[in-house]
Amino acid sequence: SYLNMGGIYSRKNEYKLALESCNKAFNIIKQIFGENHPSIGECFNNIGVVYEIEKKYTEALKYHQKALVIFEKCFSTNHRTLGFSHNNIGDVYRNLDQYDLALDHYNLSIEIFRRIYPSGHSYIAESLSSIGLIYEKKGELKQALSYFEEAITMDSDTVLPTHPRIIFLKNSIERILKQINE
Repeated sequence: SYLNMGGIYSRKNEYKLALESCNKAFNIIKQIFGENHPSIGECFNNIGVVYEIEKKYTEALKYHQKALVIFEKCFSTNHRTLGFSHNNIGDVYRNLDQYDLALDHYNLSIEIFRRIYPSGHSYIAESLSSIGLIYEKKGELKQALSYFEEAITMDSDTVLPTHPRIIFLKNSIERILKQINE
């Protein structure tokens, strides 16, 4: 499908083709199912991801927000897609240096993931890690450390020590401790 092709093009760094495929998918899906189908939300989400990769954050935010509106109409409040959507919006706000808005969305993603997954799930750890980054950027190092430590504790139970996020978290904790002790 065009939607899947968009993802493939995106992974191959062919962003123009990715956007074209997502827009073709959008037009076909809209014609068949209307504007409030989850696949329309997926189209918007994928377009948002491409714009985010291209550092076009305002455009990315617009499409991620459109995706969230559709997902909220289509899914229960306990659906993981809503958690991913809030996480994506949090990422864009973080890149726009709008830290409080980013925190709001990361916390919403954690609330959703905690309702549907076991307490040590990697989706929760990922959002905790993102919150740690926000607090580090805000200069609130003890808060950042707390979130990074909670994330690594969760991830250590579910992924290998060589997993990129474990390595990232170890490096982040080391960096924060060094700053605190200076």
